Amino acid sequence: MALNNIKFSACQNTMRGFKKRTGHFPTLTDGVDKTPAGVVRIGELQQQGYAYIRP
Repeated sequence: MALNNIKFSACQNTMRGFKKRTGHFPTLTDGVDKTPAGVVRIGELQQQGYAYIRP
């Protein structure tokens, strides 16, 4: 996906919740960036012209 200029971000709030439930952090694929709060990251991207599409 990196060849297509696609980037993935993992929400650290969600990761902490996952750890609280399972006892460990989720394993992330190489190249995944961590962001403190996913909802804030979505807002930042929308300000840059990206659209959030929800199924």
